[in-house]
Amino acid sequence: MARIAKADYFAGDFLTTILKSSKAVPMLCDASGEIKRVVFDTDMGDFNVYVKYSTNPQKGWNYNSVPKKKRTYWNVLFSENEYGYLKNEFQQDGKNNLVAMVCTNKSLSESHIAILNLEETLACLKPTTDGGNRTITVSRTGRNQTFDCSGVDMAPLSYNPYVNHLRFFDEVRSDTE
Repeated sequence: MARIAKADYFAGDFLTTILKSSKAVPMLCDASGEIKRVVFDTDMGDFNVYVKYSTNPQKGWNYNSVPKKKRTYWNVLFSENEYGYLKNEFQQDGKNNLVAMVCTNKSLSESHIAILNLEETLACLKPTTDGGNRTITVSRTGRNQTFDCSGVDMAPLSYNPYVNHLRFFDEVRSDTE
């Protein structure tokens, strides 16, 4: 029996979650070619989504909250080739260009999806580590209903996508859902 590649698994996990939970009805789905990119059209709009994953959750403290609270975070790594692809080739005019980060544990028993639009993603990936790596840290403090997504040395400038990532795919598009 053939094994399913991790990238295929997480792209399928993302699609299943969105299409089962969304108010939108899928009309066309094309995941051919670039495995990490999923293009689909619904009655709510047209989407171009790049899917990344991390299976290495880490625990720590959010020292910015008073009192300090426990947080879980994932470092989602992007290669220089992936960054170049997102910056120069990924965007499709007339589509909602998004990056979905599936964050889970090794046993896949608890998964979360954080979604940023392409501009937010590129802003997070612009700075690099001293070693030249590009990373988006996706963290969730306690049971907050948002993630904090930030790039290298960007904590004060982090983006806060709601755990209710379906806001991108539902008819009512409000960041306050």
